[in-house]
Amino acid sequence: MNHFYEKAGLVVFGEKEKRLLTAKDVRELIYEMFMMYSEGCVLTQEAKLFFKRKGYRSDQAKAILLFGEEMGFLIHGCDNLENYVNRLKRIGEYKNHLRWLASLGYTEEDGFVEVYARPRNTQEIAQDPEY
Repeated sequence: MNHFYEKAGLVVFGEKEKRLLTAKDVRELIYEMFMMYSEGCVLTQEAKLFFKRKGYRSDQAKAILLFGEEMGFLIHGCDNLENYVNRLKRIGEYKNHLRWLASLGYTEEDGFVEVYARPRNTQEIAQDPEY
């Protein structure tokens, strides 16, 4: 079972093997993720792949992204959807994403929501002493 402790600034994973992440750890992971993809928006699929490479499960990646969003390190959604669509096409996921949207009752015109964006300069976030 995963636990989420926003007040304490900790994310705790696992019952037997505890894995603790502080707000600083989350900030550094998110900074590294944005630097890896070097664009203002990161697809949720890319974020999950990034965290998988770091040794986290999919549910743990979602918890880290949620925690990062709550702390202001990233924003769910992206202003420039054209970049997002082009990235989906580039990684060959555009048609799969359209099928997934259709299964949820949406059309291509309804937009894409599974993307995370930087709220401000990630270099500032990485060096912000507040966290």
